[in-house]
Amino acid sequence: MNLSRLAKTDLNLLVSLNALLENMSVSRAATQLNLTQSAMSKTLTRLRLLFDDPLLVRQGQGMKATPRAEALFQQLQQLLPQLEQLLQPACFDPASSDRTFRLSVIDGAYTLFFPKWLPKLRKLAPHIRLECFPAQDLGLDGLIAGQQELAITAQDEPVAPLPNGLRQHTLMTDRYLCVAANHNPRLRHPWQLATFLAWPQVHIHCEWDGDWLLDSELARLGHQRQVMMQVSSLQAAMQSVLCSDLLTILPAAYAAQMAQQYPLTLLELPMTLPLSLPPLRQQLIWHQRSDNDPGLKWLTEFFIQAVQQ
Repeated sequence: MNLSRLAKTDLNLLVSLNALLENMSVSRAATQLNLTQSAMSKTLTRLRLLFDDPLLVRQGQGMKATPRAEALFQQLQQLLPQLEQLLQPACFDPASSDRTFRLSVIDGAYTLFFPKWLPKLRKLAPHIRLECFPAQDLGLDGLIAGQQELAITAQDEPVAPLPNGLRQHTLMTDRYLCVAANHNPRLRHPWQLATFLAWPQVHIHCEWDGDWLLDSELARLGHQRQVMMQVSSLQAAMQSVLCSDLLTILPAAYAAQMAQQYPLTLLELPMTLPLSLPPLRQQLIWHQRSDNDPGLKWLTEFFIQAVQQ
């Protein structure tokens, strides 16, 4: 193995290249790495010489990656997490570690799990940092690419097999409830299928494409919900019903906690509804490349045990 060229190369350039290709902007990449725009421009010049390629070219008001840069970016998604893991200490001391962990998180987890995690985590590992990203932005692709180290997801059973290399632990199994504001005049109507179908509703976008099972089954039976609004988070759906006559469907554990804080009425799906929604499974997912990472192993085990307590 001839490493002479690698020995002459500043590996910090790879971090800068990754930031440039993530942001498609010299100024945003500079901000991300706490550099001046001038310093990042000089770094881009060095990268162009190193790879003998423009890497980023002007397109309209922004910049576009060249084919060479796109290929390099895909390789960096695998390489940089491995290099970062290589530099981690052989053992992990939560009390002294100042490591940053990157998580992909569904919004309901901040209500269901973080109240159990954060107080203990702040005592056991006061210096570590958590960077949390919306789950719908990257899904599991961020784990596969190494952009995140853990993902907290929710999926209706039966849960589809995970992509190769991913591992999971079920944090909670839940069901669904209908939710409306206490002041909603429609609550005076008999609670039955016809009421449910006529009630204007807020629908929450799922992480996956296609129709929700409830809507597919209703369509098969010749029915359709009156979806008047679509949002991307549980919090947005709940706030929408609080200030309107709309109805939404939320995971039961989340809905129950919200009903303790806000004037909400919780309703079972109409008993005459000729179908039942499958359980909802809340999962913690990580990549097998992290099995030998003592810090991530500690954090994963901490999350699992704290939920059970």
